[in-house]
Amino acid sequence: MDLLAELERIVDAMGREQIDFALCGGLAVNIYGHVRATRNLDFLVRREAVDRLRDTAAGLGFELRSGRISFGAGTKNEREVWRLSKPDGPSLVSLDLLVVTPVFEPVWESRQSVEWRGRRLGIVSLGGLALMKRLASRKQGLADLEALGLEQAP
Repeated sequence: MDLLAELERIVDAMGREQIDFALCGGLAVNIYGHVRATRNLDFLVRREAVDRLRDTAAGLGFELRSGRISFGAGTKNEREVWRLSKPDGPSLVSLDLLVVTPVFEPVWESRQSVEWRGRRLGIVSLGGLALMKRLASRKQGLADLEALGLEQAP
């Protein structure tokens, strides 16, 4: 599967539906200059956009839905993700919708709009990306920060 083509399709569909978003995760790392493999799409979205985005993505083949996935429940760093998946041969491509919870409010507020492949693309700022990667504390995310020169807190 061509993940960039999938990103284009999703971005175009969200534009048609007027759904506000900010790309985050591995593809944001790529756009900021550190090319690495990834098999999923990650978007930061407002809670009120989740259902509309899930319906929009279903029309693009992301029909397999998980329930709400929570991280850090009951803490100041609580995060919420809704995962949608699309079959890709024997595997799945995931679309993760990260909800703007209080800890992600500054990330949402600092998001940017960039020109990408002839379209406007909402994307988290480098500082926002760093915050998200640090909160997740996954090995790949911390390696991404190092590769982008963001291993130290801004």
